[in-house]
Amino acid sequence: MIQRLLVLFVTVILLSAPSMVYAASPWMAEKSYGQKVEGKLDFGLMNFLAGWTEIYNQPRLAKQEGRSIAKAIGTGFLNAAADTVGGLLNVATFLIPVDIPLPHNGVDIDNYKKLDPTSETAPTSPPAS
Repeated sequence: MIQRLLVLFVTVILLSAPSMVYAASPWMAEKSYGQKVEGKLDFGLMNFLAGWTEIYNQPRLAKQEGRSIAKAIGTGFLNAAADTVGGLLNVATFLIPVDIPLPHNGVDIDNYKKLDPTSETAPTSPPAS
């Protein structure tokens, strides 16, 4: 009996730990139950299907921002795993509007526009001095 309570306690702590560290998911701002369910399903599908792209996205962003590419590769793998698993959990529980927070709020589609050199929002290089 004590072992079961201990397992339950540890599980609750582990599941609540991310919510103490990460910001709330974007769909949590919705007002109605229907909007939250739809937002959670969209959020979960996007992260489950596109989470793996963080492996490539993080090093490209690091190169553009002048950060360490080696560290960004590790961050990319960790974020890819967290986004994919977290997306799957969001899809599996979309009818229950409880937040499962992801690092950096999951996959950021706006960052992909910054990486595309043909995009209107792509960063421009500073003029040569």
